[in-house]
Amino acid sequence: MKYLVFGGGGQVALHFAKTAITKGHEVISVVRDDSQCVIFPIHSAYDSELTSSNSELEKIGAKPEILSIEEATVTQLTSLLKSTKADGVLFAAGAGGKGDPGRVRRVDYEGAVKVYDAMEAGNVKRLVLIGAVDIRDRSKGWPEWYDEDDSGSIDTSCTRAS
Repeated sequence: MKYLVFGGGGQVALHFAKTAITKGHEVISVVRDDSQCVIFPIHSAYDSELTSSNSELEKIGAKPEILSIEEATVTQLTSLLKSTKADGVLFAAGAGGKGDPGRVRRVDYEGAVKVYDAMEAGNVKRLVLIGAVDIRDRSKGWPEWYDEDDSGSIDTSCTRAS
């Protein structure tokens, strides 16, 4: 299978990529911008010029692509899904609580919705979503975009204080 991984520079995404590649799958890892080139020098989805051949992603066999989930449109995401011929998506992107709450919303919520819409438009049916609630500070509660239906259907057994 061929996987398109959003948030491809994160630890969970790297672990997934390594595991999938060793099992014979192909992985395209999407990272937000070229500032991650400090850690992972990579290709751009819109510029085929290779910036370095020493990126961690390339070392493990993943094909890196630059595309900001915050700035990308559903049309751009659909185009990426179609051009890569992805069989499935791993959504591991997240703001990690860093930056203003607007950024967290743009990445964690709006970014995910754009990817879902692109998957529908691109007829990609397989999705693995990685998400978390900040367990370091449980007083923050659920994100504002969760409604009563969401909060009642979420299994919090692994995040409850013992």
